[in-house]
Amino acid sequence: MFAKSDDYVQKAYDKLVNISADEQKRLEYEEREKALRDRSILIISGREQGLEQGRTEGLKLARDILRLHKSGAAPDKIADECGISVEQVKGLLE
Repeated sequence: MFAKSDDYVQKAYDKLVNISADEQKRLEYEEREKALRDRSILIISGREQGLEQGRTEGLKLARDILRLHKSGAAPDKIADECGISVEQVKGLLE
């Protein structure tokens, strides 16, 4: 058996056997595993939502900067309107 060939796997297998033998421990184990999976899914989806929100806000900012630049606004005026530094405006317009 594969579990017998590796000490680490053997220990994990032994623990699983012990947990399965006790119904309450098995249920606690399953609940913990579910909680860990749920947390992982929340982290992943939160990250994806954050990235999407960042892209959306970045595109809006870029549009605002370009609109103001095309209308002849000075970099300091664009910076004030958009809430970023003059250096950032100049860097984006280069």
